[in-house]
Amino acid sequence: MSQFAENVSKRLCSLDVFRGMTMFLLIAEAAGFHEHFSTVTEGTVFSGIALQLHHHPWNGLRFWDLIQPFFMFIVGVAMPFSLRKRLAAGNQKKVTLHILRRCALLFCFGGLIALCL
Repeated sequence: MSQFAENVSKRLCSLDVFRGMTMFLLIAEAAGFHEHFSTVTEGTVFSGIALQLHHHPWNGLRFWDLIQPFFMFIVGVAMPFSLRKRLAAGNQKKVTLHILRRCALLFCFGGLIALCL
């Protein structure tokens, strides 16, 4: 029994499920599922659900408008867990350098994307 307890992941399963659901929604949209679902459900009781899955000009809050805030929520919830794990494995200076490096890379990639648009 104790061997099983040692192998159990210390990850927050609910956060992983939420992250997976959000990624599934994005992949399904990129694959054209939402458009196909709209076509199939047109004129049925499910057409309202299909309408919620489209990105559109602002007409009030729809489910699809929550995808980006979902990612921000996921990041905010995951950060303390990640930081605690890194601090337990290494020293604070190493963790701080890792954070600064990540911030610089994200800033540079964001700048590159802005230049390309």
